[in-house]
Amino acid sequence: MQDERPSAKACSALIQEKTNKESDKKYKKHIKNELNKLAQEINDIDAKLIIAPMTIPSHAINKINFYHLRAVNMLNEELKDFSKKKNVIFLDTISILKKGSENNFIDCCHLSK
Repeated sequence: MQDERPSAKACSALIQEKTNKESDKKYKKHIKNELNKLAQEINDIDAKLIIAPMTIPSHAINKINFYHLRAVNMLNEELKDFSKKKNVIFLDTISILKKGSENNFIDCCHLSK
């Protein structure tokens, strides 16, 4: 499969654009299209997919550009909505971490107590 990610230059240009309702619709549509491709693949092999929201550490939330944070929130909304599909499970890591237990730990691939 060919890598279809945009170049760093293209990403930089996108970040500089001001967002509006139309750009939000395009962004969400792109996310949905990619998730639907993934859904087809997991259904073809009768697998289950566990997804989690993009989680920003609380100590970093105030350092993030408003537009980046807005994009993360839209992505997380789309992921949660996607999890309503058959064979998809949403692991709400944000809620788990907000419970405040110092014993909860999440890295890129693991959730443990």
